Amino acid sequence: MEHERKYVKAADVPPELVVGEALELEQGYIRTRGEAESRIRLGEAEKAVFTIKEGSGASREELEAEVWDDELT
Repeated sequence: MEHERKYVKAADVPPELVVGEALELEQGYIRTRGEAESRIRLGEAEKAVFTIKEGSGASREELEAEVWDDELT
């Protein structure tokens, strides 16, 4: 179960509240039928994360799977 969270843009966060480093990601969405939503997210070391979400509202079912670089080619 996923609980949706909203975040403030980094430009709007005071510097004293910033912890850690930013990670640049590329992501794309795959069109599906019904309420399901599919996404592939690239950017983490030699892997991608494939996510399927279903439902609506603040809490939805979510399934994630890591896809390693050698599986993408």
